Amino acid sequence: IGVDVQVLLQPANDLQQVTIAQHNYDILLYGISLGNDPDVFAYWHSTQATLSMSGTLNFSEYKSTAADKSLEAGRTRADAALRAIKYKPFLEAWRNDAPALALYQPRVLYLTRTRVANFEPKTFNSATDRFANIENWMIREGKIVRE
Repeated sequence: IGVDVQVLLQPANDLQQVTIAQHNYDILLYGISLGNDPDVFAYWHSTQATLSMSGTLNFSEYKSTAADKSLEAGRTRADAALRAIKYKPFLEAWRNDAPALALYQPRVLYLTRTRVANFEPKTFNSATDRFANIENWMIREGKIVRE
């Protein structure tokens, strides 16, 4: 596609302490895990775009008043439905501005045998989530005939 790319491999410590912390890159291919909570304030709020603060995660230095207001409003609600409404303007701003490209989102499917009871498949954000209600699992057994 006509893009000249130079891949720079670095030790993990240099990558974190120098390249990422100082935003010393033109393009960064980086993985993040958002978890169950839809709050992405740390990644996309303007206050997290400054290099003067250490540990900020707004890697693209994205700044948007509309996105900021939406992220702030969403954090003030506990109800998931209300939060979704408050976060909608952020999603629209993020899609229009395109400060980053999401390359991959894992989709996980877990299957159980019919004899496993009380397994409740929900959204899995990590491999350990599949055990979220393991204390309720049971194996259905048939009748045992003793002579």
